[in-house]
Amino acid sequence: MEEKFLGEVDKGKEFYLKNGKIIRSLEELAREIKEIDKGTFLRHVNEERNDFENWVRDVVGDFVLANRIREINKPFSMSKIISARVARLTLL
Repeated sequence: MEEKFLGEVDKGKEFYLKNGKIIRSLEELAREIKEIDKGTFLRHVNEERNDFENWVRDVVGDFVLANRIREINKPFSMSKIISARVARLTLL
């Protein structure tokens, strides 16, 4: 069941970063967050919002991962958590 989280999301449900990049999967999310500039990250994650958490929960459907990244406010830390989740799901 959790393997479904690894694929690309349906067309029209992609995540559009402020910098113009488009994310279609958790693997892409981990990679892009690792490379993201501070301004773009802060546009999506700040005191009022966490767009990545919302997308992971509402579009990807991975509530476990969404809860893990809810309070994360550093790109590298978030990328590591997402990468670890992808690796775990790949082994299932």
